[in-house]
Amino acid sequence: MQRHVDRLFALRPQELLDVGCGDGAILLRARQLQIPAVGVEGSAARVAALRAQRLRLARAPAQQRPFRAAAFAWVTMRHVLHHLDDPEQALREAWRVARLGIAIAEPRNDSEVPSQRAMTRLDHWLRQQQRTAGAVHNANLPAARILSTLPEAVRAEVETYLPLRRLRLPDFRREVEDARAGRRLDAETAAELRRLEGLTRAGEVTLPGTVIVICRKGSDSDPVGSTLP
Repeated sequence: MQRHVDRLFALRPQELLDVGCGDGAILLRARQLQIPAVGVEGSAARVAALRAQRLRLARAPAQQRPFRAAAFAWVTMRHVLHHLDDPEQALREAWRVARLGIAIAEPRNDSEVPSQRAMTRLDHWLRQQQRTAGAVHNANLPAARILSTLPEAVRAEVETYLPLRRLRLPDFRREVEDARAGRRLDAETAAELRRLEGLTRAGEVTLPGTVIVICRKGSDSDPVGSTLP
C-alpha cells in the first residue's frame, strides 16, 4: 500500500478518484495533502462507514462510474481488478473519466522464485474457496494485459516491487479461516491445505509483491483543471 501511495501522490494530482477504495487509506492521505478526492465502492455498508469519516464517496460498480468524461486528473485502482467480473471494462471506464491518466496496482507473484510459486499455490487454494462462497476472485492482471486493454496510445511506466517477506503462520491461518468460512473440505482440498501449512511453517512461502502501472494521457500539464462532480 505505501509503495502505491507514494507513487500515486508523486504525480501531484489536482484531484483524484479512487475506485474500490477499501478502508479509505488513499482518500485519507489525499485529505492530509489537501487534494480533492472521491472514492467509489459497491458496498453500502462500506460507503456509509467512509462517509462517517467525512470522506466523499459514490456507491457504484467499478465498471460504470457516474461521472462525466475527464472529470478527474487521475484515477487509481489498487488491488481491485482481479475482484471484478469484467476488469477490462473497469479499465476503460477509468480511462474515460481520467484527464491525465490512471495509476493501477495489482498483486504479483514471481514464478522464478520458489517461495513465490508456493504463494501462487496458496492464492489458488484461497481463491477456490472464495469462489465457492460466491465471491469474485480471479487471477491477478499482469501489466501487459492492463496496457493492452486501454483504448488509446499511452505513455506507460511499469514498476514491480517484491519484498519477499515470509508469510507468518498466524496470518496464514487467518486467511484460510476467512476463505473457508466454516465449510467442510473434501479430501483433496484438505490435503493441499496441510501441504501449504507445512510450507508456511517452514518459512517457504513469501507474500505477493505488486506491479504498479502508470498510464498517462498526452502531456503531464493540466492547464484547464476541473471542478469535482
